[in-house]
Amino acid sequence: MKKERINMLQELIESEQEISMEKLIYQFELSESTLRRYLDILEKQGLIEKHYGGVRAVINTIPYDKRFDRNIQSKHRIGVLAASLIKDNDSIFIDSGTTTIHIIDSLKNVKNITIITNNMNVVYLCKKFKNFKIIFLGGEFINSTNCCANYDTVKILKKYNLDKAFIAANGFSLQKGATNSDICEHDIKSLAVKQSQQSILVVDHSKFGRAGLATFASVNAFHTIITDQMPDQSYIDYCSSNQIELLWPSV
Repeated sequence: MKKERINMLQELIESEQEISMEKLIYQFELSESTLRRYLDILEKQGLIEKHYGGVRAVINTIPYDKRFDRNIQSKHRIGVLAASLIKDNDSIFIDSGTTTIHIIDSLKNVKNITIITNNMNVVYLCKKFKNFKIIFLGGEFINSTNCCANYDTVKILKKYNLDKAFIAANGFSLQKGATNSDICEHDIKSLAVKQSQQSILVVDHSKFGRAGLATFASVNAFHTIITDQMPDQSYIDYCSSNQIELLWPSV
C-alpha cells in the first residue's frame, strides 16, 4: 500500500510538474507528516525537489515521451513563432528538447537552409524537406533527451558559424538565466549561443521562474525569447530595458 501511494504521488507530480503540499494532502487524504515521509523518499531518489509550500518534478528524470506530450499546443505555438524568424539560406542550430522540434512543421516555405543539430527527432522530421542540408553532430546518445551530447559533439559544433540558434531550457529566470539539468548538454547549449549571430530561447510558460542544475547562458546572452503566453511584468520590463525581443502569440 505504501509503495503504491508513493508511485501514485510520483506520477501526479510528474504530470503536474509542480504542485502544492496542500493539494497533495487533499488529493491523497494523508496527514502532513506521512506525506513528508513519502516525499523524502522520492527526493532521495532524485525524482523530485522540494521548495517552500510544495514540490516539483526533476525534469531530466521524466521520460522523453511524457515530456513530448506535455503542453503540446503551447509548444506548437512557440514553434510557429520561432519558424517565422528563419529566412532562406540561413544556417541554424536546433537544440535538443521537446519544444524545438515544433519549429520543423512550419518550415515548408523556407528554402535552402542548413540545419545543424544534435537532436535525432529533428533529423527524422527534416527528411521530407529535400532542399534542406542537415548536419547531425553525433556523439554519445542520451536516451532521456533523444539527442547526442559529449565532448565530440562540442568539438564538431565549434567548426560552424550560425545565423541563428534555437535553444531550449529546463528553467528560466532573471536571476539564474537559462538553465539545464543535463550536464552533458550544458556545453553544447552554451557554445551554440556563442557561435550564433542571433540566439533565440524557446521556453513555454511552465519554465519561467524555475532553475535547473546549471546555468548555460545569462538572460542577456539572448537576442530573442519566445514563449507561449505573456510572462510576468518583471520579464517584460527587463527585456525592454535590455533590448531583448520578447515574443508570445497574440491569441
